[in-house]
Amino acid sequence: MILGRKLDSPFRKYFSVFVFFFWASIGCVQYSYQQSNLRANHFETVYSAKDQLVMKAVDVAPTSTNRFQKVIGEVKAVISNGDTIATTGKLLAYFEDENGLVKRNQLLLFTPILNKVNNRNNPGEFDAERYWNYRGVHYQTFVPDFRYVVLQQESASLSDIFISCRIFLSKIIDRYMDGQEAAVAKGLILGDRSSIESETTRMFGNTGAMHILAVSGMHVAILVLILNYVLQLFPQYITKRNAAIISLVFVWFYALMTGFSASVARAAWMFTFISGSVILNRNYLPVNGLLFSALIILIITPFSLYDIGFQLSYAAMIGIYAFYPFIKTQLFFKNKWIRGVWEGVALGIAAQLMTTPIALYYFHQFPNYFVLTNIALGAYSIVILSLGLSLFVVGGWRVLGKAVGFILFWVLFSMLWIIQFIDALPHSVSEGFVIAGWMIILLYGLIVILYWSLTQQKYKYLIMTLMVSIVVTGFIVFNRFQNINKNQFIIFNNNGVVFALKKDKQLVIFYDTINVKQKHLQQLVSSYQKIYPTFIKDTIPLSNNKTINLQYDGVQLKINAIQGGYEIDLNKQSYFLATSSRYETTNRKIISSSSIDDKTIFHQLSKGAYLTEIY
Repeated sequence: MILGRKLDSPFRKYFSVFVFFFWASIGCVQYSYQQSNLRANHFETVYSAKDQLVMKAVDVAPTSTNRFQKVIGEVKAVISNGDTIATTGKLLAYFEDENGLVKRNQLLLFTPILNKVNNRNNPGEFDAERYWNYRGVHYQTFVPDFRYVVLQQESASLSDIFISCRIFLSKIIDRYMDGQEAAVAKGLILGDRSSIESETTRMFGNTGAMHILAVSGMHVAILVLILNYVLQLFPQYITKRNAAIISLVFVWFYALMTGFSASVARAAWMFTFISGSVILNRNYLPVNGLLFSALIILIITPFSLYDIGFQLSYAAMIGIYAFYPFIKTQLFFKNKWIRGVWEGVALGIAAQLMTTPIALYYFHQFPNYFVLTNIALGAYSIVILSLGLSLFVVGGWRVLGKAVGFILFWVLFSMLWIIQFIDALPHSVSEGFVIAGWMIILLYGLIVILYWSLTQQKYKYLIMTLMVSIVVTGFIVFNRFQNINKNQFIIFNNNGVVFALKKDKQLVIFYDTINVKQKHLQQLVSSYQKIYPTFIKDTIPLSNNKTINLQYDGVQLKINAIQGGYEIDLNKQSYFLATSSRYETTNRKIISSSSIDDKTIFHQLSKGAYLTEIY
């Protein structure tokens, strides 16, 4: 009783503040430890040219061309002048290995040429530097074929067991399915997206269905529903408490097997709290579970805060908890099927409301038909996951495996057809959104005020918030309109020569056919179109002995290939794009390729693409 009275004293008043600062301090200590761990004995502090590295292959995956193996490794030692120096640090290495000889847990010896992981700074390009740096990787290297030695194969770790299970189940899918249907099945069920084509990924992103393609918290929730349904069939053998324990084991095994992404980790921890409340017969508050799961993840891996998946996952859940109850009650349908569809739509709108600022900031696009996608694909995830689990169970029996695989194939075929249909609709996606960091803070501030005014029924503040939101939205849309209508000439930072002319929402592309592959060209242009939406009018190959003259709507462009590069005359501006250090002195503005290091010239592409406005 005395303790009870003391807890009602000022201590109770400041208890939550104390808990917050306690856990925040643990997070700061963990963050500082990981930072110092990057510096102390890091291989970059002792490595010099021609030194050898001893690296343990931690993660191995084929690249899109299958010519290289992408290996994330831990550098165990640097061998310099005969001395072996123990080190730490991660390295991103691309091994020329078409036969897949590099395996996990191998100790590899090689002499690398280290390069910083840097962005090319082309418009709309994926921020690879940020992505890898927050994973502790700051350097990369390319290792030619057979220029390495396998020292030994270390014993498998616990994570290898989960990876082996995923590989085994992937082979079952490949046994009964093929094509993009098999690739999407592996991505959706097992979290293995390595064989999904970029065009398929683009369609899912444009239609607002990326949460279906990747294993996420939704898949964990569906797995729990399936498990609960199966376990409830045996009430005489399995109690509610034992069912919670069994489900908990399955969920964590599935989460670790599929890669333990941020959204899956969030769902696994939240389900752990739910199961714990059932086992211990305690009450459970979903919001507390959501926030506590974030706290645990950030204490273990503080850099998860900067992970896009982490941000989107928690933003979506906060949106669902905050706005879904209100949106759902705005319409009521007596028919249970229509009501179920509406509840799914309301759930999607609530999640989209909170994730849109983040999505616009990182991806510069908005899926206009996300509601239609949610309606059309509402039941697909549970059907596909159920069929996938069934296929794993009966995969050993060829007849049953073929039957389940046949059904799963056509379910996936119909889902891909729907995705393709929605993507082909006019204006399926709006691109060209570029918002600053302060704009994200403003948008979320408005969302918080919107939630407060709705829950407190402060309609005066609600109207004011909506008016400010309209003004802010108008500003974002106007900025997009400017990006659409900009006329530009751009030279991309690329290994092969690529430049383009954007005029009146149309794009003319010039590229080196020898050094630029079509797939890479498509990725380069697609990223540019996210910032500056445009239609491709023409694609013109460059030639070493050909002069190109283009006159288009008041723009005069002349391209002449000479020794060491290209002379480019754009209206009254004259440039020289140097592709080699052997070029004649010129009065033109010199733009050098990324391979030339000359700080005296007009622009170095190694610092980023060159853009100039055309008036």
